[in-house]
Amino acid sequence: MAAAGINVLTYLEKFVELSSALPTELQRVVHTIKDIDERLEALKAATKSRVDACIAMPSASSRQATEEGINATTKAKVEIETRHKNIMQLSTEKVRLASIALEMITYNIAKLDKELVPFTEEMKQKNEAGFEDDFAVVDGGDGGG
Repeated sequence: MAAAGINVLTYLEKFVELSSALPTELQRVVHTIKDIDERLEALKAATKSRVDACIAMPSASSRQATEEGINATTKAKVEIETRHKNIMQLSTEKVRLASIALEMITYNIAKLDKELVPFTEEMKQKNEAGFEDDFAVVDGGDGGG
């Protein structure tokens, strides 16, 4: 399980490094997602540690249970529930930010496509150097050159 968390974090770090050419607002959103992801990983690890400690405590129905032990177990359960709520809130925020990032990316793609259309038309009209639009989005070109 820990290995999967490391791979996702590594992927996010690589993505953030590669995003230097992205619009500033999109960079901010991606960095915020990365920060939330790091907080989530730390919170999940702390929660797992607390759950493991809680499991090791004697149960309330055990003969070894003391009033102090029962109170400690109850306190641990409340802490775990609070951490789970925090994990859910952070996860929901990550999804919300990812949706915002997707909208920004979609908007920027549409903007670039609009800017490319007049250039493509002009190049086709001039037919400079046998211009063919192999990368046209509208024509569904194969992307080959």
